[in-house]
Amino acid sequence: MRQRGLLFRSSLGAWSADSSRLQELDSLPLDAQSLLLAPIDRLPEEQRTVLKSAAVIGSTFGAGILTDLLATQGVAAAAAETILTALEGAGVIHKDQWGSVPYFTFQSGLLREAIYANLNFAARRDLHRATGLAIQARAHDPVKVVGILAHHFFEARDAERAVPLLEGATQEAERRHALSVARDHLRHLLELLPADSPAPWGTDRARGPVSFHLARLERELGHFQEARDLLDTCLMDAPDTLRPELTLWSAYLRSDLGDLEASTREIEHVLATTQEPGLHGQASNWRGVLFAMTGQLNQAVLFFRQ
Repeated sequence: MRQRGLLFRSSLGAWSADSSRLQELDSLPLDAQSLLLAPIDRLPEEQRTVLKSAAVIGSTFGAGILTDLLATQGVAAAAAETILTALEGAGVIHKDQWGSVPYFTFQSGLLREAIYANLNFAARRDLHRATGLAIQARAHDPVKVVGILAHHFFEARDAERAVPLLEGATQEAERRHALSVARDHLRHLLELLPADSPAPWGTDRARGPVSFHLARLERELGHFQEARDLLDTCLMDAPDTLRPELTLWSAYLRSDLGDLEASTREIEHVLATTQEPGLHGQASNWRGVLFAMTGQLNQAVLFFRQ
């Protein structure tokens, strides 16, 4: 860590971690985790149990949800309150209020990340499922917590619960125009859908429609190559009835990536093979755009007039 500039020595001789550098990393190095967890490992077991559950909930966690989660592990509410008070006194967490509702926050986001990363897969999965169930039981308006529930049941790899929640969370994120959030939900949804489905375009929950939806979002976010790769996958097994629409989007992406010649070929293929008025009109408009982009303005005007 010292060689990577993550650890430095103060003028008094004490070693400290550069928190800003650590936060820039995708994941904490094992030696950084060990450094952060050293004081936690010296805490009583019941306090470590509480911190593990809290870390799964998040950097900030409600006292009620944590109490419900701990109850599934045999920790009584009174004992949980005593442990939280002790952890607050030790400077590991701090307490605040949202109106009359108490909640806690880890003093260090890096510490929470280290505790979470140190959980084995089975424990993490079980705690996420229990957290999702606890939040679901307390939710007055499920729409307001659909993204949180989707996250916990996805991390629990509970496909039965996670798939419809991820769909709902995607719709809610798109409604708020939070496209990066919607994109992440769709990526998680794809992970849970069977890769060897005999009918990849059979339903809206099949891999084909989800991949196409994700490709359109990636394009809107400016991730043209990611969208191109997804669309290529869609075209491999799409039914004939969907190929013109997929080819139209492929033409858009060819243009985004600077290949106007290939985009033109695909648009002309769509114009020659589809009779659907809406799709034909979109393709005709894009053919006019391509004429304009290549300096053929008279041809562009003719297509736009059509």
